[in-house]
Amino acid sequence: MMPQGRSFFQSRRTVQKSRLLHLVAVGDWQAFGPMGDLLVASKPYVAAGGSMPMISEYRDEHFAGVEALWQEAFPNDAAWNKASVAIPEKMRFQPDLMLVAHEGALVVGSVMAGYEGHRGWISRIAVLKAHRHKGIGQALLAEVERRLAWISHTI
Repeated sequence: MMPQGRSFFQSRRTVQKSRLLHLVAVGDWQAFGPMGDLLVASKPYVAAGGSMPMISEYRDEHFAGVEALWQEAFPNDAAWNKASVAIPEKMRFQPDLMLVAHEGALVVGSVMAGYEGHRGWISRIAVLKAHRHKGIGQALLAEVERRLAWISHTI
């Protein structure tokens, strides 16, 4: 079933319907929300009794949460890797490879990746300490890998 609303594929590039359906079906654990955002929806990725984190592309309203997350995960980070420097740079190039996992307004994880024409890479991935061991990092990694694979086959 096609996701309703805007999806990563629809908002970034024109893709044939059959290819989109194939790529969406690759991860059986994936489900999409009303705006095309990825919902983590299987047992391996949802803590018992917990809510399902949503994975979506980074938006400006996520900044404070990502900044706090990175301060917790990377406390001794170099100045050029701080959120106030790295995120604006990422938003200028391949912003669809900056993802956040959030439960409501709370950012619980993020991943930043890139593609240079023949190789994909992950710059940083982090999950709040209180939300680790729930599969959030694994879900972020799976989604960004899916996007990198799609980009590598379309360029």
